[in-house]
Amino acid sequence: MSMSHPRLQSFGALLVVDADCRRIQATSTNLTRLIDFERPENGQLTLACVLGKRLSQRVRRELQGQQRLPGPLVFMRSKQSHVCFQIHAYRAGEQVIVEVEPLNPRSKRRLLGTVNERLMHLVEATHQQELLDCLVNAIQQLTGHDRVTVCHFDSDWHGLMVAEALGKRLPSLLGQRFPASDFPVALRKSYQHYPVRLIEDVNAPTETLTPAVPGASLNGSFLRAPAPERQRYLNRLGVRGSFSLAIQGDTGLWG
Repeated sequence: MSMSHPRLQSFGALLVVDADCRRIQATSTNLTRLIDFERPENGQLTLACVLGKRLSQRVRRELQGQQRLPGPLVFMRSKQSHVCFQIHAYRAGEQVIVEVEPLNPRSKRRLLGTVNERLMHLVEATHQQELLDCLVNAIQQLTGHDRVTVCHFDSDWHGLMVAEALGKRLPSLLGQRFPASDFPVALRKSYQHYPVRLIEDVNAPTETLTPAVPGASLNGSFLRAPAPERQRYLNRLGVRGSFSLAIQGDTGLWG
């Protein structure tokens, strides 16, 4: 997705910042709806204006000589003390991409307990099918998604559903095959470079960058919106939202 007007999902906001991580060159059109901040009188928006001086300095320091932040950073705005935000940042050519996402309030203790419990089950798995079954059940409990599957690709890129955790009212896809045309070459290549893909709401209105930044590459952005053909495909399947993780094997993309 390298174009003047990339489409972005609206659940988070995106900032395009200069290489020194100071001046903001462009923002997604929903930034001011998500974050309350004061615009400077001179009109030049900086990262400190949006994140605050201390956090912007930390981002600058941790990105020095690095391609991305080692982990997400959490912050609150004084006027929005009831909302926590999480930021990711990475370098893309001569620019820094900063993604800001509101965090849903969840019990950290309950989440960590679930992770620890599921990790123990994964460690105890003695063969591949047991491991895959543990994996889909763990992810379903963590995400709350109605359906979690593992889809394995054969040598011709046809997909086979080899594991599944399912909600009560959905028909099973376990054992079903999907043609290679459902997994276009561009999509498979994307998973090789960017293994995590989130589509929160297939039909949600999208955002753009303002002003447009020619040549800005947002291929690695968590917020990039699905391509129109992918959106139509997911709608045909009755999928409202999805979270995908690429599984790499010895010879490349496994599923």
